[in-house]
Amino acid sequence: MTVPSGQPRADARRNRQLILQAARTCFAERGTTVPLADIARAAGVGVATVHRHFGGRPGILNEMAIAQARDLLAVSTRASREVDPGTALSTLLLCLFELRESDRTITDAMTRCSPPWSDVDLDRFDADVDLVIDRARVAGIVSDDFDRRDVLSLTIMVGAVADGLQTTDSDAPQRASTLLLRGVFG
Repeated sequence: MTVPSGQPRADARRNRQLILQAARTCFAERGTTVPLADIARAAGVGVATVHRHFGGRPGILNEMAIAQARDLLAVSTRASREVDPGTALSTLLLCLFELRESDRTITDAMTRCSPPWSDVDLDRFDADVDLVIDRARVAGIVSDDFDRRDVLSLTIMVGAVADGLQTTDSDAPQRASTLLLRGVFG
């Protein structure tokens, strides 16, 4: 339903946000194949409400991909604006590691495994990451063969540690991040 101004009602806007929050949590914990009924239950709404707002899983995944693209772009922009190449690279990696620790599907966005129907364009993210890496190479911080694939690999590694040890060692992702950075920076 809409109010006369053409804007969705307050309860409809609230439900949409609740569904997105629940989807993000469910996807982060269990992956993107979680049943819609579980997302609806976590949001406190019915499955029909999920369909009304998003048309089903593809709509939710698209919204999530757009949000992830915004998160990734914020990270890459912040890192690319750092003056010092070492600070720029460590900022990029640590921020990506933190994103991955909280959202296990972020690497899907990084690898363009976002849904094919997604409106996501990550060209700016790629350009920023390449700039940070190029500056780090010129400064002698990383080897000449270090590239964007290595950033993805390192992010996946930290994610694997976060996933594998999250219930037994909450500090494991931070320690893994520190160890990986020591390896990158020598």
